[in-house]
Amino acid sequence: MLKKIKCFVFIFAAIFAAAAQIAALPQNFSFEKAVSYGKQGSYDDAIREFSEVIDKQPDNASAYYNRGLMQYRKKNSEAAFSDFSKAIHNRPDYYQARFNRGVILLQKNDFQQAVQDFTSAITIHPEIQDAYLNRAKAYKEMGELDKAIADYDAIIKRHPDHAEAFYSRGFVYSMKGDFDSAIQNYTKAINLKPNDSQAYYQRALAYQKKGSPDKAQSDLLSSAVASKV
Repeated sequence: MLKKIKCFVFIFAAIFAAAAQIAALPQNFSFEKAVSYGKQGSYDDAIREFSEVIDKQPDNASAYYNRGLMQYRKKNSEAAFSDFSKAIHNRPDYYQARFNRGVILLQKNDFQQAVQDFTSAITIHPEIQDAYLNRAKAYKEMGELDKAIADYDAIIKRHPDHAEAFYSRGFVYSMKGDFDSAIQNYTKAINLKPNDSQAYYQRALAYQKKGSPDKAQSDLLSSAVASKV
């Protein structure tokens, strides 16, 4: 899932933080209205209000960032990318903007540039597990499988109950032909998330590659059952 949901991990937390930062400014009223419109799903109105803040304060990184979020909600990826870039220009340590720009780059299959943004976000704020997860996906698409595994390792070290990281690491091990390690990771993912039909399915493929057709068949049946839950 680089997944749109992941792109908005910071959405309203970022808006509220920004509103607090400019509370003493005259354009705060427009910012507060933009926040309200955004929460209501009135993205055009939110964009208009954030634009008013930007017109009066063109170096306001938070306004650019949050307008970018609204643009992304409207599926205007290019406009969102531009706003995230302007937020970064005005505030180079804006890790949320780097993360979200990386999401757009990943969706555009610009994996090298996506890696750079996720790496910058991690450098600024090492606890963003989604940045490791997304960077691992970019590395996987680039064929840099060991680097992808290293990122999944980092997630699991911090979050040993992260089922998606175990599943994804298992998938990369399968790509490397290390089916024993793949099975171990799929099994951990299943233990953490027993109704994960894809984990059963991928483990079945790994068992098949290892020459264990009975176990493969059992997992295929489990996958079918889990998919109906």
